[in-house]
Amino acid sequence: MIMKKLRFLLFGAATTALLLASCGNGGQTLSGLDPVKFDTVINEKPVKLYTLTNQNNMEVCITNYGGRIVSLMAKDRNGAFVDVVLGFDNIAQYADTSKKCNFGAIMGRMAGDTWQNEVFDAEQIDKQTLKLTLASADGVKASAIYKLTDDNALDCTYEATTDQETVVNMSNATYFTLTGDPSQAGTNMVLRVYADKFLPIDTTFTTTGDTRDCYGSSMDFSKGRALFELIGDTTEHQIKIADGFNHNYLLNSYKDGKGNEQMIAASLYAENTGIFLEMFTNEPTLHLYTANDVANVTGKNGTTYPKHVSVSLAGQKIPISSKKDAPKTNLKPGETYTGHTIYRFSTK
Repeated sequence: MIMKKLRFLLFGAATTALLLASCGNGGQTLSGLDPVKFDTVINEKPVKLYTLTNQNNMEVCITNYGGRIVSLMAKDRNGAFVDVVLGFDNIAQYADTSKKCNFGAIMGRMAGDTWQNEVFDAEQIDKQTLKLTLASADGVKASAIYKLTDDNALDCTYEATTDQETVVNMSNATYFTLTGDPSQAGTNMVLRVYADKFLPIDTTFTTTGDTRDCYGSSMDFSKGRALFELIGDTTEHQIKIADGFNHNYLLNSYKDGKGNEQMIAASLYAENTGIFLEMFTNEPTLHLYTANDVANVTGKNGTTYPKHVSVSLAGQKIPISSKKDAPKTNLKPGETYTGHTIYRFSTK
């Protein structure tokens, strides 16, 4: 009888230890995130952290609060995993509206806006796929499917329908930093954008409706340039008013009203880690943002993010212009909006 009690107590102690280990501070995900810190209710809807993994043990963590990509673990050239996106390690920081940070959130319905404070319904289809859906009060139904593929790519598909004509332009505001050290500016990263033209902006960061050639200017990433080579050129008016880059580039992969997803749209590379990111999209433009307004933001693991720490590469429709005669990105009843962007990771 004593031995039975002892075995029961030992079993109970082991079970308790396992539970404490699984619910402890970090360690539950490869990135060190604790899902318990994301488990809450916002706007009367449950919020959780979802984890995707592939056969290579790559990992992406996503919360249905804003459809945010919270962490993305990619291997460096030595085979060590590195978290390559900015974010927070608990839901309270994301829900703190005073921070005004849209890290990893689904963008829409207009380019530049986000659904960062909306709670999506979530369905984890399998260990590599998460589907998020949202029905807005004004009749727009939107969805995002994130799939982590076995060739180490995050495949993002966005769809929307509406019961009345409206503007829809969906994407994702993931801030990539491939250097392995988000406490430092990421201006050593080498960016290449396969585009010959970009859309100038005004002082409100709205596209003017004009187009401009990139070639020969500090807006030109067509051959691949380290960010620090161009981002400080205040003689370029467009860089000066944005305090960096906050621009849409017209992609060479989009012709005759159709995007070629087999053609690379952009790439980003960090020499110190060897991490190489390639982007593919069916969209006509790439919105480039270099974290111009990120300064002294405390992110994951208590790290203070500096200005220009990261690069956001978002495939989009052509954004609304301040010019009255510019084309609008309208979705009508009976139509389906579809956007598709792939971020593939490798090393070199």
